[in-house]
Amino acid sequence: LLSALLTVCSRLYDREIMSGSDKGKGGGVRGGYQQPQGPSVEEKASEAIGKALDQWETEEKITTLPIRVGDVDKVIQEHAKANGNTLANNSMYFTGKGLSHSRRASKIRDGIAVSKEDFKKFSMNKSTMKIYYDKTTKNYTYTDGHNKFVLQTNVKVKLKNGKTSSSTLVTASKMRNDVEFAMSKYIRLK
Repeated sequence: LLSALLTVCSRLYDREIMSGSDKGKGGGVRGGYQQPQGPSVEEKASEAIGKALDQWETEEKITTLPIRVGDVDKVIQEHAKANGNTLANNSMYFTGKGLSHSRRASKIRDGIAVSKEDFKKFSMNKSTMKIYYDKTTKNYTYTDGHNKFVLQTNVKVKLKNGKTSSSTLVTASKMRNDVEFAMSKYIRLK
């Protein structure tokens, strides 16, 4: 009788674990192991940017749809709204046009082209970068002190599900020094 009771209790316990009844108590654990999470938007972006730049290097064209690299920083959202330029959405995309413009032959020749590795790191590192607003062009610039990535807000991009407005890469280049951002046309936001 004791053995039968232990077997029933063991089965009930296993059924409880397998049914996921402990959802809401930390979640993610089913069947006694942690469910693997898929890659983040930033990780997917890094991989897609690498593939797009590989295509540029071999074919001198990029056929990839715009690559979502995450959301723009909160300070950009707040600054845009405060200045009457509310963002259509908070998503940020790198387009084939922006990537190819940043990797054009003249930038490579002049030594100011952002490397493929630095492009791939952008989505992961953007939250730690300084952000500037250019009062003349109305663009926002992310910089890590070595590279700068210039974004324009509310640009129409064509996605699989139609068009949307977003903040989009205009260009990127290596920086020779920080003197550029000392100019009066720039406002440091972060």
